[in-house]
Amino acid sequence: MKLNDINLLGIDVGFSKSRPTTGIAWSTNGTFGAVKTHTDWEHRRQQLPSVAAFSVIAIDGPLVPTGSPDRLVRTCEQVLARGAFQKRCKPGSSHFGTGLQLKRAARNRGPG
Repeated sequence: MKLNDINLLGIDVGFSKSRPTTGIAWSTNGTFGAVKTHTDWEHRRQQLPSVAAFSVIAIDGPLVPTGSPDRLVRTCEQVLARGAFQKRCKPGSSHFGTGLQLKRAARNRGPG
């Protein structure tokens, strides 16, 4: 398999309701692209390249199972918010404040 055969998609989730704060980058069929767009699915969908399928998708945003409560405390966040990670990664919690807004934006995806 050649690198040109791998379709990659990366999404950096943003959550502003008024400004384009979601970044989308891709590599498909040997071409590269990147855009900044709004949080809602309709805007995100319009910016995706027309590719039948992606080989790899990376999403920078807290992903939770469908139907999980907004205020769910994630163990992984509690672990990363302690010790060496606290100063290096600056992780936050996704069950309150701006972390909760980010979680909601990461969940804001299209059907399926």
